[in-house]
Amino acid sequence: MSRRWSRLTLRTRLSVLAAGAVAVAVVAVAGLAWLVVRAELYQQLVLKEQKVDVLAADFGHQADPELFTIYARVKDPAQVNYVRDQILKTFERYKTELIDQAKLDATRSRMRYGFAMAMNSNDRIADALAPYIALERTPETLNRLFDTYQTVTAADIRDAVKKYFREESRTVVTLATKGQNLAALGRGQGEGQD
Repeated sequence: MSRRWSRLTLRTRLSVLAAGAVAVAVVAVAGLAWLVVRAELYQQLVLKEQKVDVLAADFGHQADPELFTIYARVKDPAQVNYVRDQILKTFERYKTELIDQAKLDATRSRMRYGFAMAMNSNDRIADALAPYIALERTPETLNRLFDTYQTVTAADIRDAVKKYFREESRTVVTLATKGQNLAALGRGQGEGQD
């Protein structure tokens, strides 16, 4: 028997009116917000409840950040709405609640050292540096990004979540294996806005 997965994608606009340092700051705050929130959601949805087997994000390091995308591969199509609601509920909570400083510090440390440890061959070094050099044609962009990570506060993350993770800038997409009838599972708030 083959497995049938459903994929849930939530996207939100990260448009900014400036490039360069401002774009780096937006990506830094969004990236840190996701990594802290992801840890919590991963514990709940992947490890504890085992409703999801992939939980990832893509927020592109580019001059004009466009979309912040969260991907979740849901094991049981009947759980798609629940998973979506848990992700949205977590972001809603961080619109008012400050992320714990210890979590923020640990996340920054993991990002820095994880990035450095991943550069263990010439190919990986080139792959890691290329997107940042493309932004401003200098590897200093990467240093500025990591310097920016160090200055981001819990209040900055709360403010970014309020500004960018809003319903009116969000699109929710659900993909299912042929033959799955997700419409029969019910449509909740946020769906069908694509």
